[in-house]
Amino acid sequence: MDDPTVRIGRYLREAREGRKLSQAAVAEELAERTGGKYLHTTIGKIETGKRGISLIEAGNLADILGLQWDTLLGMIRPSTPETDTDRIGKALRAAEEALDDDVIPSLHTAGNLIKDFTEKYANTTELNEPFVNRVLDSADTDLESVRGLYGWAQQASRTMGELAHDYRRVAYEDDIRLLSQEEEDELMKAVGKRLNRD
Repeated sequence: MDDPTVRIGRYLREAREGRKLSQAAVAEELAERTGGKYLHTTIGKIETGKRGISLIEAGNLADILGLQWDTLLGMIRPSTPETDTDRIGKALRAAEEALDDDVIPSLHTAGNLIKDFTEKYANTTELNEPFVNRVLDSADTDLESVRGLYGWAQQASRTMGELAHDYRRVAYEDDIRLLSQEEEDELMKAVGKRLNRD
């Protein structure tokens, strides 16, 4: 696994290039936001992993480059042990993804197949076999069951997403407690500015 400083630098460079910003433009914006002095060479050193970044710089660079803060924060602290809240959040996100990617589409497809089957054979007199009649009799019940499961899966997915967000926030708040009071105040001020803009 490569050095987190190099990985972060590469990620920031790709984001900057994707937004077609020069290193000088990023340095100027970062200096304006933090009140510090930054040159294009500073950004170059960050991008090549020759210079690390503070949490305040990370938050501002994420904002300047339109990146997700939690992704960048996750790259800054990869060596910290995974916490219970991290593991819970990951499990909830995995459950949400499984519901969204597999369960909900499968239930939707099953419901449509049952509905199509019922419509196809409900008015047919050529198939009068007992098996088909039993299937048709239970199709309405089956369709209602699938619809119920579909609704439950959608609600469960939303709940998993909300819980994952809550646990991510708890993990983030734990990270904030590792900052000095001055760093925490500065970061909260930057977050407030971003929220006011959005």
